[in-house]
Amino acid sequence: MKAQMEGEGTAVLFPTELGTLITQALLHLNQNFEKCVKYAVKDAFEELKQSLTHQKEEEIGPGFITRSQAIKFLNISPPTLYRYQKTGLLPYHKVGRKIYFNKTDLVQATKVCLKKKGAWS
Repeated sequence: MKAQMEGEGTAVLFPTELGTLITQALLHLNQNFEKCVKYAVKDAFEELKQSLTHQKEEEIGPGFITRSQAIKFLNISPPTLYRYQKTGLLPYHKVGRKIYFNKTDLVQATKVCLKKKGAWS
């Protein structure tokens, strides 16, 4: 039952009902505000991540590929790539914690290993 007073065609709510409505409105606004902030922060982090990735790619230069790309390029398994790195068969470059391979170096290494017969397998 609504407790209202009518006066000249308008309904006036009692303070307790008005307080409840204000509280509900504030809760609703708070939830929407939280969602907006979460999405804004998430978008900002994604943009930062993309710009840093793009920056790193510019730092290492063209012609460099990642480990996964090198594995596909050479058609070898990850342990084999790791073994070739450690034995010095494949030159690599380390930027921070990431490892990159120069495509030219990979092609040259495959040519050298194929000449040695069986060194690549």
